Amino acid sequence: MKNTVLGNRAVAIVILIATMLTLPGLLQAQIVNGDQEYRYAIIVSNATNADSGWAEVVNALASKHSGQIFTYSSDISETQAQVASYAPDYIAFVCRVSETSPSFVQSHAWPYMRALDSDPFVDAVWGIVTGAEASDALKIMTGPTQMTISTMLGGTSSCNVSNFPQGIGTNEATYGRYYLKHPDSVKAYTCDDGPTDRTNWLVDMINGDSLIFGDTVDIFVTSGHGNYNIWQMHYPSSGNEGYFRSNGMGHLYGDPHSGPDVDIISAHPKIYFALGNCLIGKIISAGCMIPAWIHSGAYLSTGYVISEGQYSYQHGATKAYFCLQDHYSWPKAFFLGNAVFKFDLDNHTPGIGSPPDFNGSAMYGDPAIDARVPDEGTYDTLLYAKELIVSPGYDRDTITFRITMNKNGRPGYTSKWGYRSPIVLFPFRVDSVEILSTNADTAVIADNFALMYIWHQGQPDLPQGTERYVTFVAVRHHVGVTEPAALPQLPGIATLVSTSPSPFSDRTTIRYNLTGSETRVSLKVFDRSGRLAKTLVDQELRPGIHTAVWEGRNDAGQNLAAGVYFCRLRVGCQTLWESTPDNINNGAIGLVTQWMKAVMEFISTPHHDQPVRIYHLHRGTCSVWSYLTAGVARACLIPATVTVAYRNNHKWNEFYERRWVHWEPVNTYMNSPWHYEHWTSFGHARGTFDWRGDGYVWTTTERYTPVCTLVVDVDDANGNPVDGAR
Repeated sequence: MKNTVLGNRAVAIVILIATMLTLPGLLQAQIVNGDQEYRYAIIVSNATNADSGWAEVVNALASKHSGQIFTYSSDISETQAQVASYAPDYIAFVCRVSETSPSFVQSHAWPYMRALDSDPFVDAVWGIVTGAEASDALKIMTGPTQMTISTMLGGTSSCNVSNFPQGIGTNEATYGRYYLKHPDSVKAYTCDDGPTDRTNWLVDMINGDSLIFGDTVDIFVTSGHGNYNIWQMHYPSSGNEGYFRSNGMGHLYGDPHSGPDVDIISAHPKIYFALGNCLIGKIISAGCMIPAWIHSGAYLSTGYVISEGQYSYQHGATKAYFCLQDHYSWPKAFFLGNAVFKFDLDNHTPGIGSPPDFNGSAMYGDPAIDARVPDEGTYDTLLYAKELIVSPGYDRDTITFRITMNKNGRPGYTSKWGYRSPIVLFPFRVDSVEILSTNADTAVIADNFALMYIWHQGQPDLPQGTERYVTFVAVRHHVGVTEPAALPQLPGIATLVSTSPSPFSDRTTIRYNLTGSETRVSLKVFDRSGRLAKTLVDQELRPGIHTAVWEGRNDAGQNLAAGVYFCRLRVGCQTLWESTPDNINNGAIGLVTQWMKAVMEFISTPHHDQPVRIYHLHRGTCSVWSYLTAGVARACLIPATVTVAYRNNHKWNEFYERRWVHWEPVNTYMNSPWHYEHWTSFGHARGTFDWRGDGYVWTTTERYTPVCTLVVDVDDANGNPVDGAR
């Protein structure tokens, strides 16, 4: 069997089927052509937009996200019809503090977000962009679009520090107790040598002065008694501990049980999460806690505008999808938490009671900030792994959402701060939905997410390895929220998902997804001159999400200089083809054949050669198949032509590998021209020629039908050859 090395063309195959990413700047990581389109709406009052400082915030948002601005005079409902028609994936309400009242959150923003289409769920990921002054809001708008949430600091024992790479959770009810999670440990361990009054200790760590790991806090979580301008540190009574307070124009400070106040001054981007505090999300002036946290580097803040009560459903669901059972970004976890909240309310899910916080919490900040816990690191295992599989069809696509339990557990409402039902946010919109099959108790398919109800209180744990799924058909619309797009299940296909953090100075993590069968993966870093800097991966891997960490060193362990680096992901075949005829597992040619079969359906009539119709219908005649095959092959730097047999009314392809080789993906033909020897009533394929894209043609008849050389002698009447006769 011949094994033909593809050489430089292998790189091109990887570019098409996998992806290439670059690491520019100070070892900065970005995905080339990896960002998906999304629609971003900015809603602002005429009065706020007339203020030059706030207009700068609005324009910065619009520029950052290519967003569309919608203005209103007295109520956001004035924009509802226009925004519904725009169908955004993200919505930012830009508000001065005087506009962000609890009434705005409860009676205006939440109902508005559910009224943009016909289903009862929130219709976009949303947030309120505000600040004590416009300059505080502008700082967030011009800040990072990605945040890696690695280091947790908890002012409460309910912060789930074991679900983060590292951090410290402190106990609000036991003096001196805290929980230390080292980067190399799965669980946090308990310590009792902390201070009686945590005020100065927590302030120092937030300010970056004395965190045990030497890293800056990425998320700070509180619980217990609170109000719009105060957090009581001890619970249930204040005891011998102090408070966090706010006043003035975004002034945030610690007020110890004894001793002077200490200011909280931290510019490091972070999340502030008032998990179980009453009223900390309430804004009545610039001196409230939320504007003060924004002033001190909280790019995303979440808190209740009401008294929390005993249930705290919304915040528990946000935490579940952020770090307990999934790794959604903070804004998306907040969004999905309210979707499952609505489902559990409507279906009277056992245990939830009557939570008062359905419209009672707000998220402040840019909803498109990708702030998430990294997948790499050592910490408690996520409850399950999820898959979203899309198979393109003629008028509707077939979509499967599947979860597999990573450990024994309860994927449903367990407690106010426990697990929730599995849910997936689509990277597209759907309609005309029809569920084909599911082994969930109930499945809900909304226009931008799918939810499976698979466990409720009173049932035993689902064992590790248990699968639950829902398969449905739907019409897909524009790609929106930037979760990784699903691909057809083909052998050995890789998709780069993300690089984080970006930029980085010590290390970055590359996430990539393998689908199909086990395959060999090569992931290497090169410098600008093309020299190999580091081999990150070179091994056989199974399907699933994988990560690789690069610390900016070469294979010899030496630190590399800051600059531009390129990361090449190569999977699967290292050959153009193997000469086995009609074998779909046949190098790069086989992969292109499989891709064609995954995205196209064959029809004999009618002919529709226009590209827009091919894209819309995903089906076509042999002509359409041959044109698309040639285009895909050339995109992979595989020389390919269209082969035409007009006498037989048929077209196929040829590719070049030392010679022109027969290829017909629609029938999985490769290097097998004998298929046309007794083909239809016409017999052999006769009078064939290859047709290049620039119009140049040449005969290929000899490859598909027997030919002979006919010699004709032309003589005159005297038997002499006629000179020049043809």
